[in-house]
Amino acid sequence: MIERARSRFSGHPRVSVVRHDLVAVLPDLGALDVIVSGFAIHHLQHDRKRSLFTEIAARLGSAGVFANLEVVQCATPEIQTDFYRRIGRPGGDPEDVLAGVHEQLEWMRAAGLVQVDCSWRWRGFALLVGQAAGEHPGR
Repeated sequence: MIERARSRFSGHPRVSVVRHDLVAVLPDLGALDVIVSGFAIHHLQHDRKRSLFTEIAARLGSAGVFANLEVVQCATPEIQTDFYRRIGRPGGDPEDVLAGVHEQLEWMRAAGLVQVDCSWRWRGFALLVGQAAGEHPGR
């Protein structure tokens, strides 16, 4: 995926593709307009998720947005079992460290993000979004 991204954005002066392990502190790349994560953060321990959200909030520009499409803990064990069955992963993935939507939204708020919400959810998949605490149009 990294090589595809490098190929796709080769020659675009405003795009940098940086390989990074989320276990480590995020690199300082200046103020960013958007930070997007897809199906990665749920592999981290909860303490690291909380510190990562703080790092993300600190790296967003004044109107920046963080969007995290993620695997989340379902509301009940029965829904979780049904979710795993529907995605063809009975019992789930052993490397997953799942947290609930409301718990993660609270972590995002505690990290300094505002306008935090779950923009979409289907069982164990959710899109969690927050904005930098700076000035925002229409707010």
